[in-house]
Amino acid sequence: MKPNLVILQPAHTHLDSLIEEFCESFCDSHYVYLVRPCSALRDDSPGGVRFLSHPLDRLPAFGRVDTAIAVADADAMDRLREVYPDSQLAVWHPGETGEVPDPILSLLRPTVVHGTFGESSERDFARAI
Repeated sequence: MKPNLVILQPAHTHLDSLIEEFCESFCDSHYVYLVRPCSALRDDSPGGVRFLSHPLDRLPAFGRVDTAIAVADADAMDRLREVYPDSQLAVWHPGETGEVPDPILSLLRPTVVHGTFGESSERDFARAI
């Protein structure tokens, strides 16, 4: 099962399309939810981003959110911390280029290990985790 990634963009900016591209880039490895409070309802993107319009005081509850990122808003980060206390959290300031800093990228790297390792290797691997 893919991990849940919540991106909270409290206000629309001229970088909306850049933020959507960022979200799209993680659809293969995550279930991606882009929350834009009080924005117009939209269908999911063809790539799989789910657009949500929940207000900040009523963010959606998921069974588990692995990573939550606030776009350029420290107050929004505080709200994410309240709603998703067990998540990895970050604030992303996209700037004009949309460059994503390494600390945020490291939160989003897939953690699934694929392969057949044999019974004893799988036991050792499970103990290591």
